[in-house]
Amino acid sequence: MNEFTLYYQPKIEAATGKLSGFEGLMRWIHPKQGLVPPLDFIPIAESTGVIIALEEWALEAACRQLKAWHDAGRMYQLALNLSARHFLSDGVVEKLAQIVKETGVCPNYLTFEITESVGMENQQHVIERFIAFREQGFSISIDDFGTGFSAFVYLKHYPIHEIKIDRQFIQVTDNDTTGNVIVQSIIELARGLGLKTVCEGIETTDQRDTLRSLGCDEMQGYLFSRPLSIDELEMWIEEYDTSKKESLR
Repeated sequence: MNEFTLYYQPKIEAATGKLSGFEGLMRWIHPKQGLVPPLDFIPIAESTGVIIALEEWALEAACRQLKAWHDAGRMYQLALNLSARHFLSDGVVEKLAQIVKETGVCPNYLTFEITESVGMENQQHVIERFIAFREQGFSISIDDFGTGFSAFVYLKHYPIHEIKIDRQFIQVTDNDTTGNVIVQSIIELARGLGLKTVCEGIETTDQRDTLRSLGCDEMQGYLFSRPLSIDELEMWIEEYDTSKKESLR
């Protein structure tokens, strides 16, 4: 695992602009090729099963960083991707809970993002697995929401905590009335069911302002920051906090 590292992308509260937490993202630093894009290694890791070891490593590394932030009084939330293969594997809930316990992090600060395709088969098994995660104190987010035919079934039947609206809907919000209606409908439905909404892929101030007006809870995207190494992130946090304080004067 020596060639892997975690990058972090900030998540922003839509209503206040406050930094609420981060998504942890795996990166492979190849000794000869340099930074390898996730799309080049994640599918291979999933198909071979190596993804399970990688995601367990990522959780441990993320929890160590989260513990350091919490010890310093910065109570950030952290989200991590969990592959369908890992999510459906035997003993996954117990193993992840053990990792979190050993690092001393409260599980209430962790969210696992799972793509909605995981529920296309064996729905009852998936529901039971979601319940097991919830009983351990973890939150579950349905990632890339809106891209699957059964998307709205999740909201009715699955014990989840939030939905992450797919970027393909976000990136047309500037001047697209139909896209806005779709996003607003998802947000209103989620709110009615007590679910938080996260909009990813935000790149422009128009998208930010539109999504804020539609009632999105959290935002994420290059408008705020690209994924950053921990050293880059600490500098970004300092600059962001300073800019927020100056805007309130």
